[in-house]
Formats: sequence, structure tokens, C-alpha cells
Amino acid sequence: MMNPLPTGPGHPPEELGISAMTSPAAPTSRRFLAFLGLLALAWAAFCFRVSWLRWQAWDLGVDTAFWAQLLYRHSLGLGWTVTVMTEETMDLFRFHVHLLLYPLSWLFAVVPHPLTLSAVVHLAHAGGAVLAGLLAHRLAGGDERTGVAAAVVFLLHPQLALAQTTYDFSFRHLAPLLLPGAALTAAAGRPAATVGLLALLVAGSEELALTAAFFLFALAWTWPADRRWYAPAGAAFLLYLGLLIPLGISGHAFGRYAHLAAGPGETLAVLGSGGKGRYLLGMLGPLLALPLLRPTPMLLAALPAAAQNLLSASTDTGLLGHHYGAALGTVLLIASLHSAATLGPAWRRGLLAGLALLGVGLSLFVVPTLGWAWEGVDPRLAELAGNLDPLSGLIPPDASLSAPPAVAARFWRRPALYYFPLKLAEADLVVLPKYLPGYPAFSAAELAGFDRRLQASPDHQMIYENADLRLYRRLAADPDPKGVLR
Repeated sequence: MMNPLPTGPGHPPEELGISAMTSPAAPTSRRFLAFLGLLALAWAAFCFRVSWLRWQAWDLGVDTAFWAQLLYRHSLGLGWTVTVMTEETMDLFRFHVHLLLYPLSWLFAVVPHPLTLSAVVHLAHAGGAVLAGLLAHRLAGGDERTGVAAAVVFLLHPQLALAQTTYDFSFRHLAPLLLPGAALTAAAGRPAATVGLLALLVAGSEELALTAAFFLFALAWTWPADRRWYAPAGAAFLLYLGLLIPLGISGHAFGRYAHLAAGPGETLAVLGSGGKGRYLLGMLGPLLALPLLRPTPMLLAALPAAAQNLLSASTDTGLLGHHYGAALGTVLLIASLHSAATLGPAWRRGLLAGLALLGVGLSLFVVPTLGWAWEGVDPRLAELAGNLDPLSGLIPPDASLSAPPAVAARFWRRPALYYFPLKLAEADLVVLPKYLPGYPAFSAAELAGFDRRLQASPDHQMIYENADLRLYRRLAADPDPKGVLR
């Protein structure tokens, strides 16, 4: 049974509608706002320090190189195209509609560095924590301690904390900012602002249209006086996605769900594989399963993201902290705040304080990169970085380059950049790793095979080597006239 929000000051019965529920709004002290702001800024600064250490350690990789090169090529007038991940130049808008790339490109023009992308992610999460604190404060009738505890829970939930300190940029990481903002404006009786914030979410990535639509349907259930806004807007987001899919947008993702056509056996096998149970535990455990134990209509908003991630045969969609989980983690946190609002004041304060303490402990346990801020990076990573550092003086700015993602991210400012082993024959320079970079995934035997092919090529010369890499230079105008590398 879904639990309605409580009655009382700021919480009249659900059927009275949102105007009655939020008029007058609970007073917000300057001290409370200042504390939330300082907490958010401290967290953003902390996460940026971790990202800076990751950058210095050559640990920002796959997505950082992708987005940085995309923005660089756009600045050269080459459109929204990228070369790093495919044999042929990829026109991104043939696969995704990221309308927020335009304002992001303006920011990147002012601060042209890959860490700008990290800063956007950190500020979005920190800002979302402030909004989550304000939402909890409002739903709790002005209880500031509840608001502070909610902000801490939001910052330290393992899904969001891992996203900040372990993974790279994605537009999905805007969900922790825009979804709490939409929930807060809905609670404040500002439906136009709510729809606008969710439209921004969809403008970031069309794949989030399902989450945005169901979020609006959940809001329509929670705040019935504004259904005339939320229900049509939710339907519009579904229509938007439905119109894009026949054009091939997001179509490449359907392969993750091909097993659904094979019958329930295959589907159950996927649900039972890839650590899906651990994934759910990582999402719900830090919240003590509150959204399930005391469900509210906001739980409806979690259904699309949960289905997309749990039913996917791809392993990355089930990784805690990965950008695929950003929307699900955020929605579950918002649902938890709505669930907590149905409890009495003492229970609510105690529960959120306990969740905040649990978040501190879990983050220290499951987010190893947090310790880098005061201990420095992992020794092996520091050793690897020391062996990669000489590349900065060996790779000229105009050379095309095939390299592992972590190396490619440092040489993003070039039109022709490829993840090793793409363009092995054509690239001017090839960085062959002696370690396994993880993406693209290949075995030590395959890596040795690439090395043998380069050594056997009369048109390539090894110009540098250390314990972790070999750097090859292409000699001939025809990159591989004898077909050695083909």
C-alpha cells in the first residue's frame, strides 16, 4: 500500500492538492541554508581534488577522452563527431540526442580542459544535495536537522559517491541535480519549473526520457492538483523518445535486451547474472530498503531505470557508481525522503541520522578513491603514471594517435585520436600497453599479438619503451603496404 504524505502544518491531506500542502512554506533559516551550501562546496572541492589526483595519475580514461575530443573537434568546425571509439568517424547525433552539448561547448571554450567535465559532475552532485536537503526540510514541515541529514545521505550514497570519484563524465550525471530540483519545485507548487527541469534532463540524454516521464507520473499521483501539467508532459516525453527510436536514435542499445525475445528462461538467466543482486543491495541497502518498506507514489519513478539496468545483458549497466545508475540511485533517494516524510518526527530524524552515519561508513568502505584525497593514489597507479609521463614529451601535437583510453585522455586535443588497437596501421604513433587497460577488453595473449604485428611491420619503428609501454612510430606513407597489420 502506498503511504500518503503526512498531514499537519505544511502537510494537509493529499486530496487537498499541492497549493494547500505547501502554503505557507516552512521558514528556512539563513544558518540552515549556509550550512547546506558550505557542505556542498566542501564536497565538490573534495571530489575535484580526487579528480585532479586521478588526472595526474593518468586515471581519467574512456569517457573523458570521448567527450573532450568531441568538444575539441566541434571547436574546429567538424560537427559533433568523434573518432576514438570506432573505425569510422562517428556522428554522435546519429546515435544520441545530447542537446546540452551546446551550452557545454560554450563552457568548454572558456575553460578548455577535460577536468572541466569533472567539475560539472561534481557541482551537479553537490547542488543536488542542497536541493535534497531543502526537499526533506519542506516535506518534514521545516525540520532543519532532517534537511541536513538528508543532504549527507544524498552525498554519501555509494552510487553517487562512486560516480563522483571513480567514473568519468556523462550527461546522466546531471540526474542528481535535476531530479531533486524537480521534486522540490513540485513540492513548492511550481509545476512549470518542474517540467522545465525534467526537460533539461531529457535534453542531456534522450535515454532519460523514460525516467523523466515516470517521474512526472509519480508527481501527478503525489500532487494531484497539478496533474494537468505532469500527465501531459510525461506523455510528451514518451512521444519524444518514440519518435526518435525509428530514426535509429538509441537503437544500438537494443542489443542489450535481445534475450527478452528468447523467452523467460533467458531473461531469468540475465537477471541472475552479472552481480544483479549485489547491485540492488548496493542501491537499496544504504537506504535500509526504505522505499520498498514504506512505499510512496515516488517509487513509480524508479521503474524505468531499474528495468533498463536489471534486464540489460551488458555488464556496465549493473556496476554500482556507473553513469547508467545515476538516475536510479537519485530516484531511490528522493523516494526515501518521501517515505521518511510519512513517519513521525522522532522516527524520521532518527532514521535519516542513521542513514547519514551508514553512508559515512559505507563510503569509506566501498569508495576506495576517497582515501586518495589524503593518502595519495594507489602505489601501482602511481608507478604506472610515472611510466606514462614521458609520453608527454614524445608525442607531437599534430600526430594521429592510437592509445589506451587513459593515455588518449591526455592527448585529447587532436582530430585523429583512437583507442588502441583501432587504426593500428594508420596512426602516426601507437602506444602499446604492456598492462591490460580494461577497455577495450582483450587478453594478455591478444596484447602480445598486437606487439608482434607491430614489430614485424617494416613500416613501424619502436622509438621508446619502459616497463609499462612501447611507443611505435609509423614510417611509410602507405601505412601497411605488405598487409602485415591487416
